[in-house]
Amino acid sequence: MNRIMVKKSVFCGNIVTKDEYTCQVSEAFNTIVSEMFADPPAFQLMTGKQVSNVEGQHIYLPKGLCSKLKLLVNSEGMNGDEAMKTIFDRLVKHTESWSIPLKRFYFHRENVFFTIHFPAVFNIVLSRLLTPAENGELLKSQSDVDVVSNPIICCCLIQEAYVRTTLLASAYTRRLKKCVGRNMICTYMSKTNIKATPHSLGVKDFLYPNNDGNKSCKTDKLCSALEQHGFISDSREIFTFTPDYVCQFNKILPQYKDLHLKNFHLSSSTLQVLAELERRISMTILNSAGKKGAKIDLLAICSTTADDPYMSRNFLTALVTCCHVMSSQQVAPGEECRVCTNLHERLNFQLLTHGKVDFSRARKKLNYIDDITSCDEVVPVFERFVADSFEAKYNQAGGWEDLVHPIASSIVSLEFLSMTLKRSKEFEKSATSQNQFVLYNYSRIVQILTRFNSAVKKGYYQQLPLLSDINFEVLSTDPEHLLVNHLWRCFDIMSEYYMLKSGEGDRLGVESFKPYILANYVKDLSALFSTFYKRHQVLDQNLPHLLPIMNARIYLLKAIKLVFEEFFDCLMMTPVDRM
Repeated sequence: MNRIMVKKSVFCGNIVTKDEYTCQVSEAFNTIVSEMFADPPAFQLMTGKQVSNVEGQHIYLPKGLCSKLKLLVNSEGMNGDEAMKTIFDRLVKHTESWSIPLKRFYFHRENVFFTIHFPAVFNIVLSRLLTPAENGELLKSQSDVDVVSNPIICCCLIQEAYVRTTLLASAYTRRLKKCVGRNMICTYMSKTNIKATPHSLGVKDFLYPNNDGNKSCKTDKLCSALEQHGFISDSREIFTFTPDYVCQFNKILPQYKDLHLKNFHLSSSTLQVLAELERRISMTILNSAGKKGAKIDLLAICSTTADDPYMSRNFLTALVTCCHVMSSQQVAPGEECRVCTNLHERLNFQLLTHGKVDFSRARKKLNYIDDITSCDEVVPVFERFVADSFEAKYNQAGGWEDLVHPIASSIVSLEFLSMTLKRSKEFEKSATSQNQFVLYNYSRIVQILTRFNSAVKKGYYQQLPLLSDINFEVLSTDPEHLLVNHLWRCFDIMSEYYMLKSGEGDRLGVESFKPYILANYVKDLSALFSTFYKRHQVLDQNLPHLLPIMNARIYLLKAIKLVFEEFFDCLMMTPVDRM
């Protein structure tokens, strides 16, 4: 089995992330303390998390550990304050030779904060983001997971929540593709025929089964077997369970007899996926020859509403049913079922659930309350919001119509992916302007860079110097430091997001799938850029003493733009160059 190679994201390099840097500082701090005291406790410095707070730029020793250190110092009969200052001074001097040294320390609210030499951070972070040679490399997978075939995903849909279900499925698919270079084969399962697909939201990552699934040779044999045993009717549109037919599923579904099984709509894609899974499993039986075969990955995504989680179990039960009806084995009383044994050993089934979607508040708050009663109207209603904003800005002048759908679908994506998976979504209009402003700030950056490039072509500005020639010491304000600190954090976020770990419990990385962290990071980045934009003018007069800071800020904007685009891609958002 070959290890999958992964295209290196701009976030998967050898750069020291902020969390890693904090750990290195902690190790150095503990070494210094160990040299001064016998058997001291371990001290772990923390990373500042408040995005908009200046102290969030730094790393710090929490007040509880400060108190512990002071007790340790006093127990040795030393002057507490002076001894602690000596320790902190030694730590700052110890890092002087580091690529990112500490600058100084200060006491604040019983914590000790260490300021970082931010010009070095600017240079390293922006160089890593903006060096093209680094971006195109290949490296060994950040994932420790072997994938030998495209995993299969089953979206269990209900009318009130299918937009959230399909967006999560799309985000998960895009993540897996970046991690192991594989698409997922997708199918939809519902009690009724829901015709909407992620394509209506601009999602294009799924590998769909053939549309002629009911007519294909692959599915015709399966349909005949299911019809013969009474699981489907002649129309082949409804799958009807007959629990007494198959064996007891001792290893696959021990609670099978207690499940409240319901019929479901058998779409052509669902039938095609069932046939494909049955084929893979039967091939595994034929080729295993007693050896451990490759895992077959199946992920079901559904909401926690009513019977929705049962639908995923129904799909699994339908799969087991298909494997049994297609098998020619005859199981004698007391004999082990080879189909169930093989499924138990080969099938990796995982369930990803999310909270429900509630439109009751939307009906009270939205202007178009008569139009939005379910997920069917979500994107059209947001298109009307976006169109209204364009008309108000441009006085009904045309030229912006092609932007309405990508902006609306991006707002919906950010809206639904911004919350934790278990939380229910109460649909509100209030988030519309905030999410739209994220795209607006991106378009601002694009416009600034476009004007700069145009001025260079006209000879007003000189060509942008090489990144290695930029003096980032000139970027000394708090908004600039907060921005680069936030850019530094993206390496931690994306490294964790792209990491899949091997193991029977979570082969597909469901536990680490947290798109809301990415969505909230994008919102914070947008807010920080707004603060920067209000305080600083990027393009300035062509005067020698103003050019160094302008060039440094141009590179800063280039890095922000790239990070926006990478996160937009993960969140199924379409960047636009004007709003």
